Amino acid sequence: MEAANSIGPALTSTANVLLWSDAPHGSPWVVADVARREFPFGSLDEQAAEVAELLAGGYVKKFERDGYVVLHRE
Repeated sequence: MEAANSIGPALTSTANVLLWSDAPHGSPWVVADVARREFPFGSLDEQAAEVAELLAGGYVKKFERDGYVVLHRE
């Protein structure tokens, strides 16, 4: 799974977690944050653009709340 820097540590007990960035690792799950600027992105616009790119690349939005977006790809 790939996860935003702020949420990744909370997920490490249940999954192998890689840092979500603009260089996708092809993970089946991505937990993004589009409400707060996350390292290594420079802006919220970059984060939103990365989510849009993942959706265009075959990911499906499974959950969205409080700025967090959970994406899945088979």
